[in-house]
Amino acid sequence: MGRLAPPSPFHRRYESTYRGYQHDALQFLPLRVRYRPKCLIMELVLLLLRWLRDAFSGAMLPPVSEKTLFQKIMDREEPGDILYEDDLCVALRDINPQAPTHVLIVPRNPIPSLDALTEEDESLVGHLFLVAQKVAADEGLTDGYRTVFNNGSDAQQTVAHVHLHLLGGRHMSWPPG
Repeated sequence: MGRLAPPSPFHRRYESTYRGYQHDALQFLPLRVRYRPKCLIMELVLLLLRWLRDAFSGAMLPPVSEKTLFQKIMDREEPGDILYEDDLCVALRDINPQAPTHVLIVPRNPIPSLDALTEEDESLVGHLFLVAQKVAADEGLTDGYRTVFNNGSDAQQTVAHVHLHLLGGRHMSWPPG
């Protein structure tokens, strides 16, 4: 087994600065590595790639500070094919359908994720399923359909606004995902 190479001039120059900021969030300059690339540029590229991997591995949905896409569609600021609406929710066609019938049932209240639901939202969630049942009947989904909530980035939730997917018009496989 080979010896560890001494710290490069790059690391010696920034080691004192790095130690001063050890408690900062951006601790991406690893000062001790087992094998050092011969080229300083390669070393910097590897450091950057590791930092990007670590920085974005736990990426979260953006906070709900502005209107979501769904709110803009509900307010008629953005186009959308609305199939049903009432005082609690709106049903609209998905712009990227994953089945012949792909409808989103979206509450008017912008709840960012399922994790943000409270006991007060219990009747709202039940209402979303009843609306899905009505829309499925209106769309002629007599042979069955699937309803799905996605929650978080691992589940591919792309809009920080709870919505129920209604999928039908084809045979669904199992397990999903």
